[in-house]
Amino acid sequence: MIADYTGHPRMSDEEWAEYLAQLRRDQEFHKKYGVPFGEKWRKERGLGRRLTMEQQFQMLQDFKAWLKDNELECPYLK
Repeated sequence: MIADYTGHPRMSDEEWAEYLAQLRRDQEFHKKYGVPFGEKWRKERGLGRRLTMEQQFQMLQDFKAWLKDNELECPYLK
């Protein structure tokens, strides 16, 4: 890490490229698995787009269980 003039760390070009590649992989995983799971989960429970914090937490727990059952590892839920 390199510090810029404000004293805050700044990523090198290599670190930035790695960050963007990881972000792209996370977004692709979310699009492939997270979005369809969320839509199906809400439809099964008759819920709309807005969820309470408790419902969001329950959906996250169910998603983690679903990933484990399907032997998938979510890159952004580590």
